[in-house]
Amino acid sequence: MPNLKAFRFRYDPVLQACLDGTQQLKVVSQTGPFETGRHVLKIQRALLDQGFALPQHGADSQYGPETATAVSEFKTQQQLLPNDGVVGVKTMTTLDAIFVDEVPFPTPVLGPGEMTLDDFVEAFQAAEGANPGDSPEEFLTRVRQLYYPGTDPDGLTFREIAFDRLLPDAPRLLPDGSRRLLTPAGMDPVFFGRLSMRAPENPVPGRPLDNPSPYFYDATATRVDLGHLLLTVDALLHPRADTPYSDFPVPAIDPASWVADIGIGAVWAEQDGVPDAPRVLPRLPDGQPDLDGYYLMSAPEADLVGDVDGFNLVTSMLAGSSMSTTLVRYYVDGEQPALFRQRWRAFANTVFGTSDPLADDLIAAVSTWTTRVDRFNDLFAAGSFGSLLSVPDPRQWRHSSDFVARFFQTILDQLAVETDRFD
Repeated sequence: MPNLKAFRFRYDPVLQACLDGTQQLKVVSQTGPFETGRHVLKIQRALLDQGFALPQHGADSQYGPETATAVSEFKTQQQLLPNDGVVGVKTMTTLDAIFVDEVPFPTPVLGPGEMTLDDFVEAFQAAEGANPGDSPEEFLTRVRQLYYPGTDPDGLTFREIAFDRLLPDAPRLLPDGSRRLLTPAGMDPVFFGRLSMRAPENPVPGRPLDNPSPYFYDATATRVDLGHLLLTVDALLHPRADTPYSDFPVPAIDPASWVADIGIGAVWAEQDGVPDAPRVLPRLPDGQPDLDGYYLMSAPEADLVGDVDGFNLVTSMLAGSSMSTTLVRYYVDGEQPALFRQRWRAFANTVFGTSDPLADDLIAAVSTWTTRVDRFNDLFAAGSFGSLLSVPDPRQWRHSSDFVARFFQTILDQLAVETDRFD
């Protein structure tokens, strides 16, 4: 049997059953009870988009007499018989055909260091094919090291030491002792060029493309930082860290993912950009630091989405599957819905222990995670390895809880968007 193809209907089990002829939406009694659910809401929104009014109740997720009347009017217009108020095979076939070419999200205008999802998947598969001797884990590390530590000779020695100590168990070296690094060998230069792009994140004079990795856009036109994605996955697969991380102790995933993204901003806000902020932001008229500016500087959306997707990819990896297969399962709709449709719910379950957190869950999580962010901040503020003569005692950083709460509020906001978009 055919599957629904329109983005707004696809993968809805009730509407698919209507298309298959095993279920119908209809009013059984004029006084109720009426069928309710997200599938009804999708039909109501489709009718409204086609110009059929629901003046009394609107799109209320209830299949009552008003909705049935609008369905009957739609079927009359489309010359579907019988032109009753029942949604069945003919109605779903026609609605699906009407909306099949709908583009639900804006097509992104690509900037420097950005690529489409199709271009990313194509390049990643080509790189995987050029390194057939790698296991999925080895190939992941190979591409990750293109960005972290990277290939820029400026300061690379320190970066190599930092990331090698952060992920000592990652398969970072080849049998001959050289670094496992993605190169153009065996690849179309176009594909290597895509994966080796740099992008502007916090550009400054002399460093217009300061982000070591490219971005790609998912099917919802959401931008994802590829370097953050791969670094998060590698750290989750290899959780042990060496000194100085282990001295604090800070687990490998914290400097590799979202804890660092928001923690660094909190340190910058408290210490006026020290250490190593791309720019020192002027204080606000009331003398307070620019919290919004430092948060956006250290934790831009693309970085956080890459972090979130990294957590979700690890939980969705199947034994024996290649990395490209895992990425396609996550980002590309097929016979089964792509897993990114559950991006924020899956991550909320990781952070809060539930995919449907309440306000109390948020408050408790802010307290728990602030302590962990603070300890990362102690490590970050201590500076380079050479200056770290002793491990400082834990301290409370002034803006950590605020920055944790900001990120967690983003999760709650995105949960609402995700539910409305995909359920």
